[in-house]
Amino acid sequence: MRINGVLEPALVRPRALGGYEIVSGHRRKRACEKAGLEEIPVIIRELTDDESAILMVDSNNQREELLYSEKAWAYRIKYEALKHQGKKFSENSAEQIGKESDKSGRQIKRYIRLTFLQEDLLDLVDQKKIAFRAAEKLSFLTEIEQNILLEAILEHKVYPNIDMAEKLKQMSGAVSIERVEEVLLDRKQKSSATSIPVKNIRKYFSEESSAEEMEQKIIELLEKWRQEEGHEGFF
Repeated sequence: MRINGVLEPALVRPRALGGYEIVSGHRRKRACEKAGLEEIPVIIRELTDDESAILMVDSNNQREELLYSEKAWAYRIKYEALKHQGKKFSENSAEQIGKESDKSGRQIKRYIRLTFLQEDLLDLVDQKKIAFRAAEKLSFLTEIEQNILLEAILEHKVYPNIDMAEKLKQMSGAVSIERVEEVLLDRKQKSSATSIPVKNIRKYFSEESSAEEMEQKIIELLEKWRQEEGHEGFF
């Protein structure tokens, strides 16, 4: 990054054993290396581990495109650093962190919950196959339960939506592969089901005909038509 044509300095801190550690400006350093530059301007500052972590997170959060996992871990690192500094992570603290990123305190807490997802599930969130709010709910499952869920997802290629995630969250403590598949496949079966509004076919039946009788008659007529037309398979 350049300011008025001058390369913006990176921020570094002295190492206990000598040399310096980059706190912010890693991408600038890599860009300079690719450009063949051997030196870049820096600002040297004495920083504690917690102060360094907070500045590093704030610097990374300025990037326009961050994965859900990157944001989640960034907020958690800042959260932990603030705790180490003796600052209570209360509702007000969450709100303050949120203001710095145009988010509510509740959103910050939801992002932090994502860090409790196992790596492969978090990767599905980054790929946007599992929605953010659904992922937050799934983070309350134990590691074993999350592994069971991942196994079912990979087997059936069905990704839990927020309603399914809520069911699984409520199920925590009694999760099994059978119960997970029941939740996931219920959605799959419903999405592939076909229904015809009764009002569209009522005129073909008497007022006394029940829904079951109408369904049975339709099946009989379709079977008769299939046989008459010589169809051996499905329509």
